[in-house]
Amino acid sequence: MAPGAFLWNTATVDKHIERLGIFVLITNSDLASEDVIRYYREKDGVEKCFDSLKNNLAFKRLRIHSTQSMEGLLFVEFVAMILRSKMNVVLRDSNLRDAMCIPEMLAELRKLKEITFGKRKALSEVSKTQKTIFSAFGLDLGQIPSKKSPRI
Repeated sequence: MAPGAFLWNTATVDKHIERLGIFVLITNSDLASEDVIRYYREKDGVEKCFDSLKNNLAFKRLRIHSTQSMEGLLFVEFVAMILRSKMNVVLRDSNLRDAMCIPEMLAELRKLKEITFGKRKALSEVSKTQKTIFSAFGLDLGQIPSKKSPRI
């Protein structure tokens, strides 16, 4: 054997080869392979949004009695899907996705309360996690408008 020659552990290599899979994407377009895979991944993202619409946003059955009600419900669900997608993007871009998912983020923000002292309003104590979430969304806690007290 020549000096510096490398010996393969064929048993280990064969074990890993058995676990390999293949991915085949066939198209009849003249696009470059990079463009084809990019379009495929974008399609997958859209499908995941609609799956989220059906399963996570409680968009199960249309229990409505008029076309106008159906269109209103579809509009509200569509806006909710857009907001959920934006939340996913912000969590991904701010590296918060590793720390929490959307339901966990919303549960954390749900703890934030507005307290009224006479005519003054203030937020309850803001946790470090809540500050991180607001920062990821580019929001300044000092500029959050509060609701005005109703006049009696």
